[in-house]
Amino acid sequence: MNMMLEKIYHYFTVLDGKLMCEIVFVFLFLFMTFVLIFRFIKDKKIRDKVLSSRFIEANRFLKSKNPIYKNGEFSKSGCYVILIFSFPVCDENYKKFDDIYIGQSLNLSKRMKQHLTGSGNKNVFRDYQKGKFIYFTFQRCQPSYMNRMEKNLIRAFRSTDSYNIQKGGGKHRKNIDNWKYQ
Repeated sequence: MNMMLEKIYHYFTVLDGKLMCEIVFVFLFLFMTFVLIFRFIKDKKIRDKVLSSRFIEANRFLKSKNPIYKNGEFSKSGCYVILIFSFPVCDENYKKFDDIYIGQSLNLSKRMKQHLTGSGNKNVFRDYQKGKFIYFTFQRCQPSYMNRMEKNLIRAFRSTDSYNIQKGGGKHRKNIDNWKYQ
């Protein structure tokens, strides 16, 4: 075993600078390729999970008297994904949206209402006023995880190409509730 290590060491000490540079370049190229593939797979999993979750239509949300929207699961902390369509969604296929906006809130229901009534993202409100079809979903998490989740969602959906200006995660929050993110 010792002799084998000596041969490998001798081989690399004999290599000239150009060959060593080529080996390092190939290694870095393979490593970056692996990182990009891993990131692509992770982002696809995030998109698939969100797009397969339950979406709510904006008009239905605003007109509903259902207390779950005000006091239930929707009044908790987490991130939200707002999808804007030119036409109503059929067969729950939310993949071909026109625009997207992603954010975070300590009270998801209250924040969604702000977006739809003009106190939130102006692009979302303008589209709602124009009669576009707005659907949203909530991704619950504890406040201490919201920045990370928002950044991951914005990156996975590439929403900075749409209505998100920032890459997200700019809020500093403490874990003020005991809800555990799953």
